[in-house]
Amino acid sequence: MRTDGPRFIGANVALIAAAVYVPALFTGFNADDYLILWRVKAIEAAGDPLGYFKFAFYEYFRPLGFLSYALDWRVWHLDAFGFHLTNIALHCANSFLVYGLARRLLRTPGVAAVAALLFALHPASHEVVYWIAARFDLLATFFGLLALALLTRPEQRWRIAGTLAFGLALLAKESAISLLIIAPAWDVVVDRRDFRTTARRLLPLLAVLVVYLGIRSFGAELDAAVGSRRLPKAVMTLVGLATVLWMAIRQDRRVLGSSGSRVLGFSDSHVLGFSVALVALGLAVAPHWVFEKLGFVTHVVFYAVSPVIFPAPRAEWFNPASVVGALPHLVLLALIGLLAWSLTRSTESDNRRDLSFAMLFIAAALLPVSSMTGGLRYLYLPTVGVALLGAALLSRLSKSARMLAAAGVAVMLVISAQQIVHAGRAWRTASTVTREGVELMAGSLGRCGSDDVLLLTTPVAIGNIYANLSWDAFDVLANCTPRNFMTLLRVVGSDLQVTGTSTAPDIIELRVPDYAGNIVASRDLRNFVVSVAPGDRTSLDTAAGRLETFPDGSTQVFRLTMTMEAKVARRFYYSDGRIWQWLNKQAP
Repeated sequence: MRTDGPRFIGANVALIAAAVYVPALFTGFNADDYLILWRVKAIEAAGDPLGYFKFAFYEYFRPLGFLSYALDWRVWHLDAFGFHLTNIALHCANSFLVYGLARRLLRTPGVAAVAALLFALHPASHEVVYWIAARFDLLATFFGLLALALLTRPEQRWRIAGTLAFGLALLAKESAISLLIIAPAWDVVVDRRDFRTTARRLLPLLAVLVVYLGIRSFGAELDAAVGSRRLPKAVMTLVGLATVLWMAIRQDRRVLGSSGSRVLGFSDSHVLGFSVALVALGLAVAPHWVFEKLGFVTHVVFYAVSPVIFPAPRAEWFNPASVVGALPHLVLLALIGLLAWSLTRSTESDNRRDLSFAMLFIAAALLPVSSMTGGLRYLYLPTVGVALLGAALLSRLSKSARMLAAAGVAVMLVISAQQIVHAGRAWRTASTVTREGVELMAGSLGRCGSDDVLLLTTPVAIGNIYANLSWDAFDVLANCTPRNFMTLLRVVGSDLQVTGTSTAPDIIELRVPDYAGNIVASRDLRNFVVSVAPGDRTSLDTAAGRLETFPDGSTQVFRLTMTMEAKVARRFYYSDGRIWQWLNKQAP
């Protein structure tokens, strides 16, 4: 391999990505990792390889991802090292593919390298690399980028291979459907193909989609569209595809001309007025839906652009609850629209192709996840477009400004790498708490499957990363499960100290000094929706008994009058970064 060639540069970007994520190799399993391993363990025990194509993971159909887990399970079993090695390898491969895509789009190797580095070291990607359960996004992005690289080649054999890669991407995760917009966008915006050619090249992808829906429906017995809940996303995807095809028609007929000031006879002012009226109508008819989408936009902008994501903003920042609270979000949306319009208004010009494609890439990749603000893994594919857009803008600066911007990008990359290292420490801590906690609780069982376990406080997303304890972890780690596993209170986001006493045979008290409002309760011990603010006085009946909470100075007290089932259960609680066993006396 030439040491000055494009592949060498791409390989170096991949190596940098690997170096930053090396600590992941020494991190254990977390949260839904155990649910996935439990499924793999069960299917492997049944000895039916086709079983991965016969079950639904919640409402999803992702057999390719599960096959990759099964392969790791056979090679590494419970050694998380190998599972993390696969995740890192996929992220490195994706970084290499991003460099190749940027090299073709941006032409200059140096600028393409910047795009690839922005993607490889994007701080929001820590979740998809460190969390084994997020491998679906890594696989879908890998096969999606591979498909795009092959589909945009002129030779027929490469297009056939690209079509097959698109099918694999869908089998990895359904969000790969965004390629139905991204691939035609390349044809129209970058290669300047006409409508007829673009539509003809799109037909094989649609055929693959039909086959995929058939396998999904008849294999896993899932509704092809997954019910009406995802109908808006399906409609938006169709609108996005129609928009790209309309751009091809416009290109054929030259409706816009050179100025780009009219769209099918409507002036910019007409389009602006229509957009404002549409938002106003949405606020009047379905305000909560509009608030959700505005919050999603703010969430995406922050995590896509900011190199600093720790400490994370409060969730309320991304969830406006009124028109007044939504005003900053509306302003941000208007600024994004203005930026997109100014960058892409002259799409007929050769020097705007990269900007237009990057914007379309981001929009298409966001459509399938446009209601998801609970995880950074949903932004993994969109960050490809963000990296392309950032590098394209950088390339347009003057020589003197470019040097200054390059220094700024270098600082941003260093900060991003530091944020990834910070996230890695949180992931390792969470995996250790889970493993040690499950081993402690499983070791206390008199007989597997006969005793109940009640976890009075349980850590969830401590340090703003995915982590929680579940029944599946007992089966995978200890091969010994309790009869019932219940959690009373969730500790969310930040750590705390808990002390406890038994004030009567059926009453226990948990005391949280300097309480920060990071505990959530539940009536059924499944849906945790009752947030407890500092100083709250409230009570609710739960499946474990009557729970009362009240302040005692700066200390929040949680008093549980237990049911008989809770009274005889093995009780534990989370405090100071570890799981403790309840000993019916003052806790340590």
